[in-house]
Amino acid sequence: MKVSARVLIIIFLAAFHGTAQSFEVASINPNPESSDTGMHSTPGRFTATASLRALIAVAYDMRELQVVGGPDWVSFQRYDIIATTPAAENQTFVSKDVKQMIRALLTERFKLITHLQKQERPIYTLVVGRRGAKLRPPTLTGSRPGLTGGTNRTAGHLTGVNVPLSLLIDFLTQEVDRPVQDQTGLPGQYDFTLEWSRQDDNTTPSESPYPSIFVALREQLGLALIAKRGRSLLASTRSSPVRCQVPKGTLKWRVSTTAIAPRTTSCGTVVRILAAISFCHLLNDMVQSLIPAVYPVLKSSFHLDFGQIGLITLTYQLVASLLQPLIGLYTDYRPKPYSLVIGMGFTLVGLVLFSIASGFVPLLFAVAMVGLGSAVFHPESSRVARMASGGQHGLAQSVFQVGGNAGSAMGPLLAAFVVIPRGQHSIAWFSSVALLAMILLARVGAWYKSTRATTAKSHVSVIESRRPLSASKTAVTMGILGALIFSKYFYLASLVSYYTFYLMGKFHLSAQGAEMRLFVFLGAVAAGTIIGGPVGDRIGRKYVIWCSILGVLPFTLALPYANLFWTGVLSVVIGLVLASAFSAILVYAQELIPGKVGMISGLFFGLAFGMAGVGAALLGRLADRTSINFVYQVCSFLPAIGLLTAFLPQLERRGAVKFTG
Repeated sequence: MKVSARVLIIIFLAAFHGTAQSFEVASINPNPESSDTGMHSTPGRFTATASLRALIAVAYDMRELQVVGGPDWVSFQRYDIIATTPAAENQTFVSKDVKQMIRALLTERFKLITHLQKQERPIYTLVVGRRGAKLRPPTLTGSRPGLTGGTNRTAGHLTGVNVPLSLLIDFLTQEVDRPVQDQTGLPGQYDFTLEWSRQDDNTTPSESPYPSIFVALREQLGLALIAKRGRSLLASTRSSPVRCQVPKGTLKWRVSTTAIAPRTTSCGTVVRILAAISFCHLLNDMVQSLIPAVYPVLKSSFHLDFGQIGLITLTYQLVASLLQPLIGLYTDYRPKPYSLVIGMGFTLVGLVLFSIASGFVPLLFAVAMVGLGSAVFHPESSRVARMASGGQHGLAQSVFQVGGNAGSAMGPLLAAFVVIPRGQHSIAWFSSVALLAMILLARVGAWYKSTRATTAKSHVSVIESRRPLSASKTAVTMGILGALIFSKYFYLASLVSYYTFYLMGKFHLSAQGAEMRLFVFLGAVAAGTIIGGPVGDRIGRKYVIWCSILGVLPFTLALPYANLFWTGVLSVVIGLVLASAFSAILVYAQELIPGKVGMISGLFFGLAFGMAGVGAALLGRLADRTSINFVYQVCSFLPAIGLLTAFLPQLERRGAVKFTG
C-alpha cells in the first residue's frame, strides 16, 4: 500500500510538471562571477541570482541543504533570471503560483524533473527559550518582510524587518547546515537584530566580540536550537526520471531532481559506463599488483635485499604520484577523452619490459613505465566516474575504487598460481589483459567525448566557480587530508609489501600460503571500499573518515601480538574498515575545491601512491636494520593520526545571503 501511494505521488508530480503555470517570458544568463544568492518578486516580475539548487529549494518549500546529489553545475553555477508573470496576478515571492512557475522553469528550460520523498536525519528544532522570546513587534507594519545583512569568514549580522519566523528559519538552516523546524508556536511578524561569530562550536572565541549562533539566538532573541532526529524532505538528483527510482521499502519521501539534456543517456547507460571504468580499474590494478606480488621471486632471482625491494616500489609509486596531479591539472583545462587508452599502453609496455628484465636497473625502468601508465589512468578515469555518477559522487567513487582494489587482490592470487611456478617471464602473458583494457577504454573515451560535446552544445554551462571555505582554511584542511592519507597508506604499505615476508618469517608459511593470505587481506580491502562512498553520501564524508581511520586503531595495535589465526582475522577487519576512507577523502576534497576534479583526483591518487612508495622504501630499510616484527609494532600506531579528523570542517556554503518577502 505504501509503495502504491509513492507511485501515485510520483505520477501526480510528473503530471503536475506538464500542467504547471509558467512565466510568460524568462531571460536566463549564467553568472559565474557571483557568489551571492538573491531572489525578489513583485507583481508581474520575478528576478533571481541563484544556483539551480537554491531555486529547487524555493520551489518545493525546503532548504538548499535538503537538495542533495545532482550534477555539479546544479550547485555551483549561478544564473541571472528575469521573468514576467501574468499581469493580472499580484504574486509575492512566497505565493504558490510563483513556486509553480519556478518548477515549470526548471522543467522546461533546464530539463529538471522532481520527485518527493522523506528521510529521517539530524535536524534542529527552534523553540522559545526558558526566559521567553525577545522578538520585537514590527515598527513598520505595512512594509515588505525582509532580512538584510550578511556573513563573512568570522562573523554574521542579520536584521529582520516585519519578518515571519519562516524567513529566519530559512536563514538558520543555511547557517547551521541542518534542517530547522519551527516549534516556537509564535505567529505573526517581528523585528530583530542578530549578531554572532561563525565558528564550528558553541563557544565564544577570544578573537571575536560575538557569541556563536546558538548562544546569540538564546541571548539576543530568546530562542534556542535543539538538536534531534526528525523527518525532513530531501532533493536527490537522478540520471533518469523512469529507471532511477527510490528502492522499495525505504522510509523516505525524497525530492529527486533529474537532469535531462539533449541526447541524455539513460540510467542504464551511466551504470554501464561506471561498470566499464571500474572493470578497467580492476584490470589496471591487477596487472600492476603483480609487481609487489612477485617480490619473493625477484628477491631470490636477483639477490635483492629489503632496501632494493622497497626502491622498486618507490620508483613505481613516485613516478605515478609526481605525474598524476600534473596530468590531472592539464586535463582539467584540456580534456583528453582517449588519454585512458594511451595510459594503458604505457602499462602494457612496462609489463613486457618487466618480464624480460635481466638486472636491477632494467627492473626499475620497467616499473617506471607501469607507473607512468597509472599516472595517466587514475585522474581521467576518476573524472569519468564522476561524470557518470548521476550526482551520487561517493557511490561512483566507491564503485570505481572497488574495481581497483579487487584487481589488487587478484594480483597475489595470479602470482601464486601463475608467476611463482613459471617464473618472471610469465608476466608477459598479462599484457593481453592490458590490451583488453585498451579496447574497453576506447569505448569509454568515445562516451566521454560524446558527453562533453553534448554538454557544450546545451544551454547549461557546467561551471564550478566557488570554494566553500577561505583559502587559508582550505589549505589547512588539505593538509589534514594529506596527513590522513599518510596514515592510511603508510600502514597499507607495511601489509601490501611485507605481509608475505611477515607471515613466512613469523609463522613459517610457504610462499604460496602467504600469497593466499595476502589475497584474503586485499579482498577485504576491496569489499570495504564499496562502503565508504554511499555511506558518505548519506551521513557525510567526515563521519566516514573518522570511523575508518581512527576506528581501525584497536585492531592494528593487536595485530603484532596475535597468533596465525587471529592475524588472519585482524587483517581482514583492518582491510574492511580502513578501505572505506579513500573514497570519502577524495570526494570530500573534490567538494572542498570544486571544478578541479582532475587535479584533485591526481593529487590524492598521487599522494596515495607516493606515501605507499615512500612507506615501502623506509619500512624496508627499517626491516633490514631491525626486523619485520618491529616494523609492524611501529606501524600499529599510525591510525592514531585519525584524531586530526576532528579538525575537518563541515562543508557548507558561505557568503552573503539576502531574503526578501
